[in-house]
Amino acid sequence: MEDLNTLRVIAEKIPVAQSAYIHQDILRRIVSHRQNILSSNDGDLIKDYIYRSSDDECLVILAEIANHAPLSDDYHAVFCHLARRVFTAAGLEIPALARLNAGDRGELTTQLTGLLENLSTNIRKTQRGTLRGASVQ
Repeated sequence: MEDLNTLRVIAEKIPVAQSAYIHQDILRRIVSHRQNILSSNDGDLIKDYIYRSSDDECLVILAEIANHAPLSDDYHAVFCHLARRVFTAAGLEIPALARLNAGDRGELTTQLTGLLENLSTNIRKTQRGTLRGASVQ
């Protein structure tokens, strides 16, 4: 089992997700979350950060991808879900693209929840260089 200092060193090496397409307050939230993790004394919290990216980070990465190629219907649904959740948590107006349609409750299906979980872990694996053939650049 790694000690807290070792976990912090590993966490420090994870690059901060960035995007020119996401509100600056969201990017500040990512940096603030990272700083909180690095100053934490909770080993489980640090490990979670090491192995899974946050919703804010997932949104940033999907925004970058969407700028270069259209998202599949499933990833678009995840993107909209994340945008609603993250922008609401940040106290920002939800972008028109991500607003709910009549009858839409904004919840993810089991399949889309699994897709988001995989995205979260794969983003972090890519950032840490442990996912073969992947790049965040």
